[in-house]
Amino acid sequence: LHRLIRRQRQMCIRDRYSLLSYHLKQLKEAKLVDYKKQGKFLMYHLTELGKRILDIIAEIKESL
Repeated sequence: LHRLIRRQRQMCIRDRYSLLSYHLKQLKEAKLVDYKKQGKFLMYHLTELGKRILDIIAEIKESL
Protein backbone atom coordinates (compact mmCIF):
# COMPACT_ATOMS: atom_id res chain seq x y z
CA LEU A 1 0.00 0.00 0.00
CA HIS A 2 2.69 2.50 0.95
CA ARG A 3 4.61 1.80 -2.28
CA LEU A 4 1.49 2.42 -4.36
CA ILE A 5 0.59 5.64 -2.57
CA ARG A 6 4.21 6.82 -2.52
CA ARG A 7 4.64 6.18 -6.25
CA GLN A 8 1.33 7.71 -7.35
CA ARG A 9 0.89 10.11 -4.39
CA GLN A 10 -2.78 9.09 -4.28
CA MET A 11 -4.95 6.13 -5.13
CA CYS A 12 -8.58 5.39 -5.89
CA ILE A 13 -10.25 2.81 -3.69
CA ARG A 14 -12.99 1.03 -5.60
CA ASP A 15 -12.89 -2.72 -6.04
CA ARG A 16 -10.35 -3.19 -3.26
CA TYR A 17 -12.22 -1.16 -0.65
CA SER A 18 -13.27 -4.07 1.56
CA LEU A 19 -9.71 -5.42 1.54
CA LEU A 20 -8.08 -2.10 2.43
CA SER A 21 -10.72 -0.27 4.47
CA TYR A 22 -9.51 -1.47 7.88
CA HIS A 23 -5.90 -0.53 7.15
CA LEU A 24 -6.81 2.81 5.62
CA LYS A 25 -8.90 3.58 8.70
CA GLN A 26 -5.89 2.83 10.92
CA LEU A 27 -3.61 5.01 8.77
CA LYS A 28 -6.16 7.83 8.77
CA GLU A 29 -6.55 7.66 12.56
CA ALA A 30 -2.75 7.86 12.84
CA LYS A 31 -2.88 10.93 10.56
CA LEU A 32 -0.62 9.25 8.00
CA VAL A 33 -3.14 9.40 5.15
CA ASP A 34 -6.15 11.52 4.36
CA TYR A 35 -8.68 11.47 1.55
CA LYS A 36 -10.97 13.65 -0.44
CA LYS A 37 -14.10 12.58 -2.20
CA GLN A 38 -14.21 12.93 -5.97
CA GLY A 39 -17.62 11.93 -7.22
CA LYS A 40 -18.21 8.35 -6.07
CA PHE A 41 -14.54 7.82 -5.25
CA LEU A 42 -12.36 8.45 -2.22
CA MET A 43 -8.90 9.60 -3.27
CA TYR A 44 -6.35 8.78 -0.57
CA HIS A 45 -3.04 10.60 -0.24
CA LEU A 46 -0.19 10.74 2.24
CA THR A 47 -0.26 13.55 4.77
CA GLU A 48 2.89 15.55 5.44
CA LEU A 49 3.46 13.38 8.50
CA GLY A 50 3.05 10.22 6.41
CA LYS A 51 5.56 11.51 3.86
CA ARG A 52 8.08 12.39 6.57
CA ILE A 53 7.78 8.97 8.20
CA LEU A 54 8.29 7.19 4.86
CA ASP A 55 11.33 9.36 4.19
CA ILE A 56 12.80 8.42 7.58
CA ILE A 57 12.14 4.72 6.91
CA ALA A 58 13.85 5.04 3.51
CA GLU A 59 16.90 6.70 5.13
CA ILE A 60 17.13 3.93 7.71
CA LYS A 61 16.89 1.25 5.00
CA GLU A 62 19.67 2.95 3.02
CA SER A 63 21.95 3.03 6.04
CA LEU A 64 21.64 -0.72 6.70
